[in-house]
Amino acid sequence: MTWREFLLEPQTYAWERALPTKELAVCQEVLKTFLALVKLCPEERALVHGDFGSNNVLTDGERITAVLDWENAKYGDPLFDVATAYFWSPWLECMREQATYFGDHLPSLPTYQDRIHCYQLRIGLTEVYETALQQEWNIAQWAIKRCVEIARDLC
Repeated sequence: MTWREFLLEPQTYAWERALPTKELAVCQEVLKTFLALVKLCPEERALVHGDFGSNNVLTDGERITAVLDWENAKYGDPLFDVATAYFWSPWLECMREQATYFGDHLPSLPTYQDRIHCYQLRIGLTEVYETALQQEWNIAQWAIKRCVEIARDLC
């Protein structure tokens, strides 16, 4: 699977099966924004952890000494892991700290903001879909709200 094929998976989800009408309409609008951003993302072949966060690293207090739990690893754009921190930053303080660090050190990378927004929406749409299917409505509602915030930041 190419990186672009991975990114485009949310357009193949059975959204009508997962969401009530109101939430479905909101997610379809977010999906349109997301699809426009996918075109701006490079076709990368670097290692992506896929679930990077403070609960998957060991540290000696100064440096990361190990990265654990490679179950979701894939090849693609490493900024996907950075976008994970941004997406979850309002929910988890550890992600907020990571996002702040990344925001201070990485914005000079080519098309950084477009890629971060795209990957956040990919992460969010998948979270909405999977939690809605599991009927975890509190998380699904939070993820919908977060996706709408991210999409509005682009306007």
